[in-house]
Amino acid sequence: FIILVVSLAALIFGSSKLVASASKIAKHFGISEFIIGITLVAVGTSIPELASSISAALKQNSDFILGNIVGSNIANIGLILGITAVFMKMRIQKKLFYRDAYFLLFISIAFFFLVADSEISRFDAAIFLITFVIFTLYSFNVKLRYESFFNSKRFATHFFNLKTLKSVHELERKKRKKITKAEREAHEAFKFEVLKSLVLFVFSLLIVIYAAGFLVSSVENISRFYNLPEALLSAFLVAVGTSFPELSVNIAAIFKKQPTMAFGNILGSNIANILLILGISGLIHPLSVSKLFSAWMIPIMVFFTIILTAILKRDYILERKGGIALLALYALFIILMIFILVL
Repeated sequence: FIILVVSLAALIFGSSKLVASASKIAKHFGISEFIIGITLVAVGTSIPELASSISAALKQNSDFILGNIVGSNIANIGLILGITAVFMKMRIQKKLFYRDAYFLLFISIAFFFLVADSEISRFDAAIFLITFVIFTLYSFNVKLRYESFFNSKRFATHFFNLKTLKSVHELERKKRKKITKAEREAHEAFKFEVLKSLVLFVFSLLIVIYAAGFLVSSVENISRFYNLPEALLSAFLVAVGTSFPELSVNIAAIFKKQPTMAFGNILGSNIANILLILGISGLIHPLSVSKLFSAWMIPIMVFFTIILTAILKRDYILERKGGIALLALYALFIILMIFILVL
């Protein structure tokens, strides 16, 4: 249990530092903020689930992966959105609701029917990943051009700290032999910042990898020692723990009064959990789906998604009453999990 708590904390800490350092490195080298947004920020809060699921996939532990993903999606809606709605009235943009909420409902139902054969094959996983890429590109209205990926002007400005340089090619044409003291100092400062970000990135990545491995092992050991279903432990303990990044983002949204960010964070995380994380995990090793998931857990996840969609459909508002209802449903879910564990 101590290893479980420590590894969860290390996983969350390492994930946040990993995203921050990777974002800094990308900005230093002129990668556009748009690309950073759809790659790092969009899936940043799902990195704990992703890292632990990859570790479990390498150990061929399907119950951990499914429990983590399904449990996280239920916790994100029932617990995180419920808490957020209690403290902040969330008016949802109609466009965001029809695009993200209905898409989440669609893929949740599709997920339910897809596991009818008690397996997520590599072919199913590939479909998940392709769908995730298509949805992400559609959501951000991507124009597939080289300029949108790399900004040479920003690269030159960061590297030499000179506003007059318009591109790296301009510097090459000038063939300047002498570099001023200010340019040299700016260059050294740039190298130091990049090196610091690279070290932090590698260090954070190692933390995430090792923490994820210890997390999976601790759940396996607890399951064996107490003779408890590993799937339920993942859905109950791990899922809530890996949902803390979503909670921290929504707490920040409450103080900043940004309901769209809070709502979009949860929907984006749930979509990434199903399509991205299950997709990657299923490609590593096909996942076997037990009756506990196909008959209970996944239908409950779909039910929570339907309830959220129904609440929002009326006037695109999630307020305190809706938040309390979601929290009450999540409390019933926890009671059900405890009842199953006791039996």
